[in-house]
Amino acid sequence: MPAPTRANRELGLDGRGVMRVLDAAYRIDLPEEAWLDGLTAAIGPAFDRGAGVHSFAVDLRSGATSSPRLFGGDASWSATWRAEWWETFILPMDVAMYRGIAQFGPLSYTSDLFAAIARAMPTFELYLANRGALPDEEVPAPSFGRYPESLNLVASDTSGTTVCFIGNRPEVAREPPSDSSVHLAGLLTAHIAAALRLRSARSGTPSVVESADVVLSDRGAVVNVREGAGLDESLDAIRHAARTVVRAKRDAAGDSEGRASLVLWQVLFSRSFTVVDSYEKDGRRYLVANRNRPDPVTAFASLLTPREREVVALLVLGHANKLIAYELDVAESTVATHIRSIARKLDVDGTSGILATAHSAARPG
Repeated sequence: MPAPTRANRELGLDGRGVMRVLDAAYRIDLPEEAWLDGLTAAIGPAFDRGAGVHSFAVDLRSGATSSPRLFGGDASWSATWRAEWWETFILPMDVAMYRGIAQFGPLSYTSDLFAAIARAMPTFELYLANRGALPDEEVPAPSFGRYPESLNLVASDTSGTTVCFIGNRPEVAREPPSDSSVHLAGLLTAHIAAALRLRSARSGTPSVVESADVVLSDRGAVVNVREGAGLDESLDAIRHAARTVVRAKRDAAGDSEGRASLVLWQVLFSRSFTVVDSYEKDGRRYLVANRNRPDPVTAFASLLTPREREVVALLVLGHANKLIAYELDVAESTVATHIRSIARKLDVDGTSGILATAHSAARPG
């Protein structure tokens, strides 16, 4: 595991580490437990500081959780973890708390998260912007057995599924995660969310290659296009996307902090496709492309364009403009333009007004 740099102190991921995580995330053919095991094992070395990591998926509509997975930690921690952490804290949480965690952004310390929730700060970005003006009183972090703190990596999809990776820490953090780490975590979790959408879309279908919209060779040449896919105008963009995936893997060894690899391997190339590696049973390697766009919110269907509804859906997850631009493969200035248009149509004041309206529309009754 690479040593965390000063700028990226929370996540020790280089280019090769990033590729291991992406490869695990995009194993969309695996059952849920095997998929989460593989992803936790890929993330664990960059996230564990000797106190153990656990992960689970949660449905934000019902609050139902998957079986938790463990990585690292000593034998004593593994033996007591379920009683001290899972049964005492995670399982009793209500849906509102899960949603608050999902909306707080891709990377946070639990002490910051609880302080923000206590002060009704819905996103990490808003909390940090107001941190200096907040009262000085301490907001105690919950105690999880031996560990008073945890670092949380949270990947949320607009469909309602969230995956959490939680690394125990022996001391309460004195500073929030570094900007570099938050940015890297955002790019990484955007891929995990894209993988969640792909997994949901292909549930019960044949092999990854057989169910793909476009199949390409390992050099990026189109091998097959699914009948009726209607992708003729997108093929050049998909070929370009496939070549950048190949380049990202080739150059990963020289990428000391992982960001260059993630920038090369964008989530939604051509604004609507995800390109991933796939291996057939005979060992042949292909690149496959599938339609993959965030599920738009429906509350404003009559007022907003499809792209604007996608922007709202990602804003509701607490994603900053820069991350939304990455997820939708558009310029950050384009996201800002969409937000101004949305605010004008909803007759509200900026992002905060959009979020208030979206949350109000989502409440039952």
